[in-house]
Amino acid sequence: MAGNKVSQIKTAKPISREAIKATALALFRDKGVDSTSINEIVKNAGIAKGTFYLYFDSKDDLVNDVFEDFASDFFRQVVESNRDLQKIAPLAESLLGYFRKNNLFLVELRKNLIQHREYPYIKKSMSALSGIILHFLNVYEQYPIRQLDVYSEVLISTILDICHRLFIDKSIRSQNEATTMLEDFMKRFFNCEPDFFLAKK
Repeated sequence: MAGNKVSQIKTAKPISREAIKATALALFRDKGVDSTSINEIVKNAGIAKGTFYLYFDSKDDLVNDVFEDFASDFFRQVVESNRDLQKIAPLAESLLGYFRKNNLFLVELRKNLIQHREYPYIKKSMSALSGIILHFLNVYEQYPIRQLDVYSEVLISTILDICHRLFIDKSIRSQNEATTMLEDFMKRFFNCEPDFFLAKK
């Protein structure tokens, strides 16, 4: 018998769609989406490249799946909770609160909106926010908006830009300033009556 030598058995990492997504998300947070390659994802996940393609058609497929989770969470926390409030202050608070905790989603949503990337999660997020915008517009009958998609994109782009300036490039120095800016922008954009639309919950 050869001494007390104990053989070490390597346990393989469990392979699943969710495990690959978790690995990719960690890399996206560390390096950014554009700077992360499939090769890095499979290496960190401990899988072969061929295995990756059993679960995802492409990197874009993976990226959309990762951010689809964020979009669903965004819908619950921001859209659903403000759908019937008809007030701007709670919506501004919800937007800033969500993007403060989810910087990566803010960066990707803004970047892909600017670049007109056709990820399904972008369309889902835009459609959800457009629903809130339409609700605000319907409060008053004097808005003859025909192209809601264009109107929404202009508004949402500015909202994302304010959040980006606060949380990412830090050119807005305080959340109070960003909140005031966001509320004031939406108030002017919708031509609101301040006492009604700026009221808290």
